[in-house]
Amino acid sequence: MAYITHDDLLFAVRAYPSLQGLRLVPLGVLLLAKAPWNMIWPGHSYLKQTVGLLMMLAALAGFFLAGAYYHRRFGRVEPQCRRLWGCLAAPFVLGLYFACYVLDDHQGRLSFSSLFMACFSLACYIGSKGRRWHYLPLAVMFVGLAVLPLTGMVSTMDLAGGPWSHPALGVFFVVGGVLDHRLLCRVLAAPAVAEAPND
Repeated sequence: MAYITHDDLLFAVRAYPSLQGLRLVPLGVLLLAKAPWNMIWPGHSYLKQTVGLLMMLAALAGFFLAGAYYHRRFGRVEPQCRRLWGCLAAPFVLGLYFACYVLDDHQGRLSFSSLFMACFSLACYIGSKGRRWHYLPLAVMFVGLAVLPLTGMVSTMDLAGGPWSHPALGVFFVVGGVLDHRLLCRVLAAPAVAEAPND
């Protein structure tokens, strides 16, 4: 029987908002489906744009429905001060990503957007003390994508906002989201919390 330590429980409570991985899975599925969608339905039309908008609204609805699921199952455990810091951090992170996008638009050697995602994934791994181990291979994936423009196979803009960025971000959201959810359930849904015996 696996033991859930006090440190594991404390980590899950502190990281509760970011461990609600199912919130981002619909967005990841949408990004993964973008390339096949454009191949099946090429060109631009009013109907295609309308269907695309409905899919985006469905992903947004999935975000809030997943949030309601977490609140029903585990409750609201994040303190108000942490929620405030989360609201302040989100625009900062998005601003950094946009700055990397601008850098990618002005040079063609390394993908700064992919490097940013690699650093973000590595921070998730280190900040959890290895509990979110799945972000380590994701960081390696983004490092590989960051140096891919050096081969001449793709451009930095292909990785910043082009056809290569959508599947990469889709994998990040789906894999990270599902495994974050499993980690949260493993810790918070355990029937009992105990320290592992020293023997």
